[in-house]
Amino acid sequence: LNPQHVPPPDTTKTQRIASHSHVKGLGLDEAGNAKQAACGLVGQEAAREVI
Repeated sequence: LNPQHVPPPDTTKTQRIASHSHVKGLGLDEAGNAKQAACGLVGQEAAREVI
């Protein structure tokens, strides 16, 4: 590395978190079943349910 060149900081993780900040949980009820729309998620019930 050139001592005069400082690479920019890696912002990948910050951008990934920021773009999904509306998601607050998985939208599951007490039994682990996915709600139709909850916690910022809509649909994908089978993908969110507890097995």
